Order: sequence, then structure tokens, then C-alpha cells
Amino acid sequence: MAFFPDLFNSLLSHFPKLKALFDLSQRFVEHFTGVFSAGSKLFTSTISEFEAWKNFKEDVRLKSRVVNIERAITKTKELISGLISAWNSVVDLAKKLTTRIELTADAEAVEAATGIGLPIALVNAIVVILEVIDLVRSVIDDLQSIVDEITRIRQAVESADTIFLSQSNKRKTLKLEDGGSIKIRLGKLHS
Repeated sequence: MAFFPDLFNSLLSHFPKLKALFDLSQRFVEHFTGVFSAGSKLFTSTISEFEAWKNFKEDVRLKSRVVNIERAITKTKELISGLISAWNSVVDLAKKLTTRIELTADAEAVEAATGIGLPIALVNAIVVILEVIDLVRSVIDDLQSIVDEITRIRQAVESADTIFLSQSNKRKTLKLEDGGSIKIRLGKLHS
């Protein structure tokens, strides 16, 4: 199975400019596919988050829950740090959208493009395209972190797990001698 890639690489080793062109095109495709997959993930997570907020239901169950002070403090600190990181993402996003594109492209891409013998105008176009793709990817990553933080906040509000012990432990129903029944929690009860 490795015969064809080895043959292809040995052929390209005799044509260094062609190899550089293939490497440049591969890097270009990787930029596009990375941005596309990140954009696709952002789109699906945003749509699912809109649906979750549309169907928002709090599930606090105050009567059957136990407050854990240490957990409440820890989870609240995590929530606040998440809000700070989301705010930093918003600020970073605003900075990226208000500044112009700087031509600080990948030095390897510029070297590969000029080494092939491409005209300077085409090399500059490649550099601008790569910079725009990198900017779009960075914006997508910032938006994804904001959506992730919104999801985390919604889940914390829905379940109130920030201050209460988790209710995810399984229950076992026991029959009592008088004919009644009780449910007891199984597993780790205080974590």
C-alpha cells in the first residue's frame, strides 16, 4: 500500500520546484479545510444552542437537593473565569475585526511560492489569501469559545449544579416491612 506514496515522493525528489508547488498547494488546502471544519462545528453548535435556549427548562428540584458550600464556591469561580474568558474572546474578536490585515504570512509559504518561480504579484495574492483565511479561522475560534461558554452557563442555570450536589447518581428502590418503599442513592454521594 505504501508503494505509490514512495514512488510519488521519489519522483518529486527529482523535481524540487514541483515538490514545492505540491507542498504549497497542500498547505493551502489544509488552511481551507481547517477553516471549513471549524466553521461547520461553529454553525452546528450555534444552532443546537439556539434550540436549547428555545426549549429552556430549569430543573432545580429544591426540596430534594443538598447544598455543598465548597462545590458552590468552586463552581462559581469556574463560572466567573469562564465569563471572563468569553469577554476576552469578545474583545479579541472586536480587535481582529477592526484592524486591517497585516501581511505577516507564513514564511514557508512565501519561500515556497517564490522558490517555484511564481510572479511576485501571485505570491502577494497567495499571502493575502492565507492571511484572510487565518483571520477567518481566528474569528471562528473566538466565536466558538463564546458559544461554548454560553452553553456552559445555560447548563449551569438549568440544573443549578453550581451550588447543589449532583443528582446524577443512580437510585435503588427498597421495599420496607410495612409495604412502603424508599429510594436510596448509589455511588459517590458527596462529590
